[in-house]
Amino acid sequence: MKAILTWHSVDNSSSVVSVTAAQLERQLDWLASGRVRVVPLASLVSDSMDGDAIALTFDDGFANFSTVAAALLRARSLAATVFVVPSRVGATKDWDTSTQVDRLPSMRLMSWDDIRSVNRDGFEIGAHSLTHACLAGLDSGTLAVEVEECIAEIEESIGKRPSAFAYPYGKYDSASVAAVSKTCSIACTTRFDLVTDTDRPFELPRLDTYYFRDNRILEEWGTSRFNAYIKLRKAGRSVKNAISFVTDRHR
Repeated sequence: MKAILTWHSVDNSSSVVSVTAAQLERQLDWLASGRVRVVPLASLVSDSMDGDAIALTFDDGFANFSTVAAALLRARSLAATVFVVPSRVGATKDWDTSTQVDRLPSMRLMSWDDIRSVNRDGFEIGAHSLTHACLAGLDSGTLAVEVEECIAEIEESIGKRPSAFAYPYGKYDSASVAAVSKTCSIACTTRFDLVTDTDRPFELPRLDTYYFRDNRILEEWGTSRFNAYIKLRKAGRSVKNAISFVTDRHR
């Protein structure tokens, strides 16, 4: 069984994209226990070995990754990929959250110095679009800017070309998949599910760690209760996404 876990911010706001430092530390303690192999994102996709494996990702590039999460990961020798938004590097999160029921308080994002520092420490830097725009439905010119300029700015700023991409809001279409596939080797969605051999490399599902805040379910990895929980959350997310789609169409 394989999975990609995703976090966003490490803070005390109790928002739907936040975990506290204590919650993160407990999650990482279990991940470092040896119960499941923790591997780099690219390795998880290409790994043909039998056995369980998990890859760790952080979206948006919040400054609390460099000030809190990075040290906790390093102390446990855990790899992670951080998806950043070049146009907002060093500033604050200000992209549209009108579709979010619980909004995240405005918080600082990592600077390029922060990003270069965590990259030197071994953390992979991935692309999260130029401005955190929803890529689904964009015209070809705007889509090219969001993807290609994002990749170019990251490469110029850290000296490495990112190979992994995460779709903002988890929304994408065939055009955005095609655009991302020209520049990257894998891409992550927000579809709540385990990773299987049938998943396409540019439509990889992830498990949002917000739903594992108390850690009891995560620690039951591989059990029937864990699998039932994944199915329940997957169904709930599908209903939520359907409602969001209908609401957006009527705006």
